[in-house]
Amino acid sequence: MAQPTAHETVLAYHRAWTSGRIDEAMSLVAEDVTCRAPGIDLDGVAAYREYIAGFAPSLTGLADIAEFADGERVALFYYPRTEATSTAPAAECFTVRDGRVAGIDILSDRERLAAHGLETDERLVVLERSDSAGGDRAASVLLDSADPPTAIFAFNDQMAIGVYRAAAARGVRIPEDLSVIGFDDLYVVSSELTPGLTTMALPHREMGRLAARALIAELDGAEPAGEQLVPCPIVRRGSVAPARP
Repeated sequence: MAQPTAHETVLAYHRAWTSGRIDEAMSLVAEDVTCRAPGIDLDGVAAYREYIAGFAPSLTGLADIAEFADGERVALFYYPRTEATSTAPAAECFTVRDGRVAGIDILSDRERLAAHGLETDERLVVLERSDSAGGDRAASVLLDSADPPTAIFAFNDQMAIGVYRAAAARGVRIPEDLSVIGFDDLYVVSSELTPGLTTMALPHREMGRLAARALIAELDGAEPAGEQLVPCPIVRRGSVAPARP
């Protein structure tokens, strides 16, 4: 029987621990596993088991976002739902060797805030579909709250379209009453909105160039390039202004 791929191993492990089947999950983890998690580094399966077994009972559900695999490296992105929150996205990056999980990096969008002594207000984070209708519904929740925000950062430019729609329906002016920023810089969207949408650009050409170079280098015998970061510049248009007093 063929050995499962790294992707299959990670999915089996993840389904097991998020369902509370800790023994089954640990059977897919290497004895010398290393784990980097927010605020703690763990070495060995015993330490990791204690860590994950303490968190698993607090899960009330799970919403998958995306998954990626590249050889022995696998990344999962998801929303772990607990009684405290359902809007804190998380990511786990895995290294699989000999059919077992040997390395785990657990990431959270709350790490940066905590590092600067800032608390997260869950009332200001709304989980919805990443399209314009989802953006409309999410913005409606925020704008109809007792203390509506003066700015909204949309998950992507499509959701920002829905934010514009929700604001217009309530007579909320952009950017005078509400600043809006998106992510992607979908030119046919962000440049055609009124006012133009300020957004973060995804450098697709540069991403493709780096990926192609890394692949060619590997085919020529080089070591895998690993993670590479590229700048995502801010594209300033007309949807952001200082908050009114």
